[in-house]
Amino acid sequence: GMATNIPPHNLGEVIDALQLLIDDPDCTLEQLMEHVKGPDFPTGGIVMGKAGIRAAYGTGRGKIILRSRTHFEEIKGRNCIIVDEIPYMIKKTLILKNINQLCKDKKIEGIYDLRDESDKDGMRIVIELKKDAIPNIVLNKLFSMTKLQDTVGIIMLALVNNEPKVLTLKQMLQHYLDFQVDVIQRRTRFDLRKALERAHILQGFILAADHIDEIIRIIRSSSNIPDAKARLIERFKDEDMSALLERIDEFRGMDVFGLLDTAEFDLSGDHLASAKGLSEEQAEAIVQMRLGQLTGLERQKIVDEMFGLLTRIKEFEEILADVNRVYQVIMEDLNAIRKKFSDPRRTDIESVSGEVDIEDLIPVEECVVTLTNNGYIKRMPVSEYKTQRRGGRGITGMKQREEDFVDEMFIAGSHDNVLFISNKGIMYKLKCYEIPDGSKASRGFNLINLLPLTEGEKIAAMIKTTDFSEERFITMVTKNGKIKRSNLSLYKNVRKNGLIAIGLDEGDEIAGVRMTDGNAQIFVATRNGMVIRIEENKGRALSRSAHGVKAIKLREDDYVVGIARVRKGASLLTVTENGFGRRSELDSYRIQNRGGYGMKNYKVDDVKGYVCGIKMVDETDDIILVSSDGIIIRILASDIRIMSRYAKGVRVMRVNEGAKVVAFTHAEHDDSAETAKVEQLSEEELKAQEALAAEEEKNEVIVDSEPEDSEDGEE
Repeated sequence: GMATNIPPHNLGEVIDALQLLIDDPDCTLEQLMEHVKGPDFPTGGIVMGKAGIRAAYGTGRGKIILRSRTHFEEIKGRNCIIVDEIPYMIKKTLILKNINQLCKDKKIEGIYDLRDESDKDGMRIVIELKKDAIPNIVLNKLFSMTKLQDTVGIIMLALVNNEPKVLTLKQMLQHYLDFQVDVIQRRTRFDLRKALERAHILQGFILAADHIDEIIRIIRSSSNIPDAKARLIERFKDEDMSALLERIDEFRGMDVFGLLDTAEFDLSGDHLASAKGLSEEQAEAIVQMRLGQLTGLERQKIVDEMFGLLTRIKEFEEILADVNRVYQVIMEDLNAIRKKFSDPRRTDIESVSGEVDIEDLIPVEECVVTLTNNGYIKRMPVSEYKTQRRGGRGITGMKQREEDFVDEMFIAGSHDNVLFISNKGIMYKLKCYEIPDGSKASRGFNLINLLPLTEGEKIAAMIKTTDFSEERFITMVTKNGKIKRSNLSLYKNVRKNGLIAIGLDEGDEIAGVRMTDGNAQIFVATRNGMVIRIEENKGRALSRSAHGVKAIKLREDDYVVGIARVRKGASLLTVTENGFGRRSELDSYRIQNRGGYGMKNYKVDDVKGYVCGIKMVDETDDIILVSSDGIIIRILASDIRIMSRYAKGVRVMRVNEGAKVVAFTHAEHDDSAETAKVEQLSEEELKAQEALAAEEEKNEVIVDSEPEDSEDGEE
């Protein structure tokens, strides 16, 4: 079946559009929309964006986002969200119940109290916030998770000649005008008929007034009313009605009978303005006439009424003869309706970019985003991490639960998109500012309250992006050594319940993700100190669900721990779990075919520990490191000497007993941060490391391998 769903509109705006269409039948949709701004709901609210309105008016179908009208107040030292208007046809009790349930389920954090203060003066829902809550972010979540924001579908379906048709705004208005033309014409014909009938009767009254004495005599001498009527008709059958009317001064200069003769009116074969004699209707009216109507004053009233009728008859004839006069009548009727019923618009229309547009209210700043092994996430301004001396113990970063530690960390702008890839290969998306702000000591916020993670699903990798350009790619590496790159535009529309990002083999999971331009060189590093440098463009871009191809061949008990993208002028930073680090020149790593064992990057042992990860850093960068017991340290990248890839490097972080470095990232240098002079290696230590590195490099054997698997990797 077919259903119509035309939302209410503002009467004054529709009338303005109708008058424009009358004046200019060739007007465009844009011109009509200058008057009809969009739906106007009796409950007010705010329509977000004009795209849905234009689609509905241009095609007959569309969807609009209708949002509650809110404002912020401070009550007793707490920020409050005040709801003044809610979407059309939404019950207030449903919204209150929905918000209350979301708070109980901890899907929305930051709400301290909820109460309804509505009264006879209007609606007022008060949402009191916790002191550390950001009002705009809480409001944004309420819009996305409750009926404070509703989607209204528009289907402009109407019956046209008994056939259902979906109409555009202009078609709808034109059909209304066509209908009004028909109504005005039928109404005018009816009014004309009634006016002619009345004029015909008044014509008889004028005759009676001229022959009052004789008419009284005929009526008095008649035996009954039919006899009186017959005698009156017989007596005045030769009376010249034209001459009768011409003797009335009020009608001098008017072609009275010319007007009446043009009327399409015929009663028992007699025209209304018969030139001679009384008609049956006139005789009946004279017989039924009261004697008081025969006075001079009443006779004048008859003449005045006749004059008014003839004027109206002429006007009716003009309307029926000219459609422009019909439109003029429609305009007059519309103006009368506007004056009586029009009221100001209640629903505002705001231009927005995207579904939710609150970014202008969020300050732009660099943030450190951390994610723990147990799924707790938080963001902090990067300025919170002061630069410290290399090899220091750092400061307490967060209180850790038993067996929990930071697993991922990176720097992102507060307006960046943060993409999360789970161990099941599903991608989720949040704006960086949607990640709750935390202090150094806080654990953060459980991701299960931000993302619809399923049972057993956890986030394996995160990456930031400002846009989803078709010229960029997202490259993913798994722990089992597979690599896959896909066009970033494939991930533009990440649904709330996630999007397949990569196909994973059983037991495999994401080890690292990087943004690339299609021609990048990629480093893939393993826990046991191996690394391979490969070219991205050697393989084609794959679909979202592809499993990828072999990047590096792994030996027993080894797995991939990181990925880095080559950047001009940068060096490769390698950090171990026991807090040792070293920068190496990129030229010391040759480009190899993917699928081989790679080459030695770091010699692991009990002192230095296994490789924690790799990063591409610049001389001017700062490095932020986090240990498994929650200690955070910030150091200068320039304090870490560039050495051979066989050298053990320097201690970049002193970890407590039983702890290890679990994550690190690089950030732009902050001149305002405190810095300290860094202790360098002694000449003896430096020479010893260089000698050992040279010996190991001399004995190294590197074998390039051709890829063993197919290039598409779509299993």
